Amino acid sequence: MNKAIELLQELCVLHEHMVQSADKLEWDKIGQPWFLAEKKLDELRKISLVDLSTNDQHEVARLIETLLTLQSKISERAVPWMEQVRPMLDSFDKHPLKRE
Repeated sequence: MNKAIELLQELCVLHEHMVQSADKLEWDKIGQPWFLAEKKLDELRKISLVDLSTNDQHEVARLIETLLTLQSKISERAVPWMEQVRPMLDSFDKHPLKRE
């Protein structure tokens, strides 16, 4: 199997896990898959996609489309949550908790 396709498939699995965590608002469970996804994206950047067969090009395009959809789903959950917690975080900036 082509290394680019393998990496993209692994990225899709990681993003699916992140979507599941985002659906449950379990933001602390997104960090590790995100870190692993960044490493895989770095690997992917080193691979030339120019010489792929036509079938591989179609598969890469399909996987990239899937990744973009999954990232959009994560954002759809994260943005409203961030808007809800932003006032609380801003108040911590204005009124920091006193440490003993």
